[in-house]
Amino acid sequence: MSLNKSKIESNIFKHNNKTIALLCLLIKFDFIHSFPAILISMIL
Repeated sequence: MSLNKSKIESNIFKHNNKTIALLCLLIKFDFIHSFPAILISMIL
């Protein structure tokens, strides 16, 4: 059961990895400018 959960989490992480990386870069660049991107990503 834990293996299945791990596989699901891995798939979710792979799907969102690019978005997470982009958001991290935006947050480092300027949190205020990245905030709309975070909201958009939450909607999507």
